[in-house]
Amino acid sequence: MKYRFKPDSKVNETNVLITAQTKNHEVNEIERALEKIQKEEQTVTVTAHQAVYRIHYNEIVFVDVWGDYTTIHLLDRKFKIHQPLRKIEEQLQDERFVRGSRSLILNLDFVEKFRSSFSGTYLAEMANHQEVAISRRYWKKVKERVFQK
Repeated sequence: MKYRFKPDSKVNETNVLITAQTKNHEVNEIERALEKIQKEEQTVTVTAHQAVYRIHYNEIVFVDVWGDYTTIHLLDRKFKIHQPLRKIEEQLQDERFVRGSRSLILNLDFVEKFRSSFSGTYLAEMANHQEVAISRRYWKKVKERVFQK
């Protein structure tokens, strides 16, 4: 494999071109690595505590709503914002995020386990040691996305 860097002051965005005779294992590995880099760069922008924050997708454990406030939960902190959940959902256009209920968006990368509850809902244990309830209405979609990954 050969690679080279070609500086070009006319481009605004980094472009990567892979040239090969066929799409083989090596090309697939390069594509996966590039997708991983691209995912790490995705962010959501929110205003909280009189400041504007850029939060990387790979930091968001889950997002939930209580009353008029939406809370973005990270592993080590959380942001309480006055913004509808649907606005956050519009920014989180990525396959790792899925609705768990009318008031919950999960990041599937942070789900450690699912278990059923006696009320017919499912509970997801998250990497930050919090449990969140997934409604029966949304469970089918969550399950499909989990087994698709």
